[in-house]
Amino acid sequence: MIYIEKKEEEKLVELWEKAKKDWGITPDSLLELVKHGVVYCEDYCNSREVCGSGACFCIREIFPSRDCYEVYLFLRELHLEGVEKELFFRILKGKINERKK
Repeated sequence: MIYIEKKEEEKLVELWEKAKKDWGITPDSLLELVKHGVVYCEDYCNSREVCGSGACFCIREIFPSRDCYEVYLFLRELHLEGVEKELFFRILKGKINERKK
């Protein structure tokens, strides 16, 4: 468990949210996350309490920006709905290219 003061945590979230078009994650890595989901802290997590599960330390460590996390959420939903693999890859490539513009 990592404990960061509330103000510092909020500042880190703000920087993460402003990191537009930051794609420091490969499509293959993103695909693996989409297939298997992300793992959150099992115990109490101050970051999750302060920022919510969508911007907590665990999420910010995995996804370099809010944009990247939102693409993950979109693709995870498609995966869970059973979208075909080929279509899934085309959507993934299109979303990454769209976000880089």
